[in-house]
Amino acid sequence: MVMRGRYRVVSLLCLCQYVVSLQYNTQVPFHKKLIDNRMLCLKKQGERSPPLSQLMQQQDDPEWAALDCDLWLSRNEQGIQTSHYRFRYLSYPAMLQRMRALELLYPDMVRLYSAQDDFGLPSAGKCSEEEGVEKNQPCKVWVMEVGNMQARTEETPRLFFSGALHGDERIGPTALLELVSFLLGTYAVDPWARIMLDSRVLVLIPAANAVGYQESKRDELGVDPNRDFAFDTSSSRCMQSVAARSVNEVWRRNIFSLAVTFHGGDNLIAHPWGDTKHCPGYPGRCQAREGMLSSWISPDHTAMLILSKYASDFAGPLPTGRMEKFRFGPLNDPRVIYPVGGGMEDWAYGASWAPGGVNCLPSKYGGYSNLRTLYGNVTHRAANLLVETAYQKIPPESELGSSLGILSSLSNVHGSSDFGHIARNVRLSLLVLDVVQPYVILEQVYTQGGAGEFLPSGNSSTFSSPSTFWVQWRVGGAFRISSFRVTCRARHGADQSPGGTRKGE
Repeated sequence: MVMRGRYRVVSLLCLCQYVVSLQYNTQVPFHKKLIDNRMLCLKKQGERSPPLSQLMQQQDDPEWAALDCDLWLSRNEQGIQTSHYRFRYLSYPAMLQRMRALELLYPDMVRLYSAQDDFGLPSAGKCSEEEGVEKNQPCKVWVMEVGNMQARTEETPRLFFSGALHGDERIGPTALLELVSFLLGTYAVDPWARIMLDSRVLVLIPAANAVGYQESKRDELGVDPNRDFAFDTSSSRCMQSVAARSVNEVWRRNIFSLAVTFHGGDNLIAHPWGDTKHCPGYPGRCQAREGMLSSWISPDHTAMLILSKYASDFAGPLPTGRMEKFRFGPLNDPRVIYPVGGGMEDWAYGASWAPGGVNCLPSKYGGYSNLRTLYGNVTHRAANLLVETAYQKIPPESELGSSLGILSSLSNVHGSSDFGHIARNVRLSLLVLDVVQPYVILEQVYTQGGAGEFLPSGNSSTFSSPSTFWVQWRVGGAFRISSFRVTCRARHGADQSPGGTRKGE
């Protein structure tokens, strides 16, 4: 038996070659694709649908008037193609409409819930759930779980993404909804997207500071959510905000491997440590004193630094100005950013095991049980990246780019109207999603009689084996592959016997 492997390392430089193969329809905007045919078909069938009266009144597509559900259902079997459209900021109601539409379109992939409904948390302020409607609804912190519900197990890695802890930093929420729309919209037609959603779970809070996002204000009714976490602070000064409590409850429910939190106002990717206890010279700028540099170097510094470096490379440069890439390093490195007490990043990385964890006893909103900030020693150990998405907290919409920018070649982005802030941060998120766990794509099996079954995804196959065959595969989910092994098992009727293995470097 001869076995030959075609070995390819999935690197940042080649990831974009196979992430998606799409034909773009430039006639119909993506938001209409998401909310058009299936939603109306479901409404005709009497199934549950979100409140879309305001949104539906805004549609001008003549296809709405003559909907053919059978035509849509046949098209859906081939997947919904992502249209070419320019990115625009999503307001709180537009964000909610998009999330509800995605849940309805992909019921086996998306679960949407609010921290108020699932965890019994209070609301901060009033929000509008439909554009142009008075702010008359309690602001809710919405959480999305995205991934193939049928494929996930207890071992499936989970990743956390958040935006708008500071409500006036607007790129994060839109980038996260475009990330999810991109993955779900290409799942049926692209093997890489399929592997990502079959083998990972994304948990997203696009706008953690809901009232701040509604009002485009940094704080949550006077509280800074990113100084409000149970690490490096006092017990009465943490978990005061609904934003921090919402994030806390999500982390109590899940164990995350990687986390990304989007901010705005700079151009960097930073990782722990970033608290005052790991800052020689605090108060003030942290000092790299002789023998004290290690004070801000976390146990996982090397891994997070490498992740940040490749994320910066793959995300690409700023779309305007000097075309700078993200700078990166520890939060406490004065060349990168500065230390804070009560920050989410160090809390998410170290609250369950490192000195600095706090048992919170806030009084706001009628209090919050101190038991909610007692953690087991395995919960808060995620590699956590803070991303400052752009020097401006709200760059002009003309700089956000378009859906084509997500797959742009970085050699051609200078002066491109497609590559912008949204595409750049979606790309960063795709890289983090990819590397959380190694995977294998078994692409094709060749037999003596010619090419066998083409296998666009998965890592195993059963077939009638001739005396000689070739296997073609590729490996992803890592920056460097040092070795690999192919295992083959022969099956004879009901009996199975080992067929052999082959290793490689």
